[in-house]
Amino acid sequence: FQQQGLIKSILTRSEAGAAFAADGYYRESGAPALIVSTTGPGATNLITGIASAKTERIPVLVITAQTNLSKFGSTALQESSDCGIDIVGMFDKVTNFSSCITHIDQVAIKLQRAIYRMLDQVPGPVHLSIPTDILKMEIPKKYLNLKISRDMCMMHVFDEVVVSEKAEQQLLDILSESTHPLF
Repeated sequence: FQQQGLIKSILTRSEAGAAFAADGYYRESGAPALIVSTTGPGATNLITGIASAKTERIPVLVITAQTNLSKFGSTALQESSDCGIDIVGMFDKVTNFSSCITHIDQVAIKLQRAIYRMLDQVPGPVHLSIPTDILKMEIPKKYLNLKISRDMCMMHVFDEVVVSEKAEQQLLDILSESTHPLF
């Protein structure tokens, strides 16, 4: 995607810097940014910048890694499930939506819900925690053509979201040609 000019990747020196850079990117471009971080201290270092984005209604998508599902509750190194350092709970206080994906079939649905909540009538940051074993799985093709629907966001009323058909088709073409797409 980056080679085709669709995604610009920016490496920051710290997670806190990434959060504030995402805020600045939105203010300058009008486009939401995606932050990808490690679990544990990587995720907790984002909290201040993401809290600021919530206060300022800046849409940002945050994806943090998580220990393997099989390690939940075992006090594994940097475990951030609700049995360890509860990252989803921490982000819940400073985002419009925070959730842990616990099955490959949840990826598309929760990503769509997060994007919807990010662009809600009151925009703001959203967070998904994804265990590393799920991050390594291939998303079933049946989920690649899902559309965002109003029903996915439970109990919220949203303005109409208009997506360019050309942009949507370009993305679908790129994904269908990719052997290992990765966000």
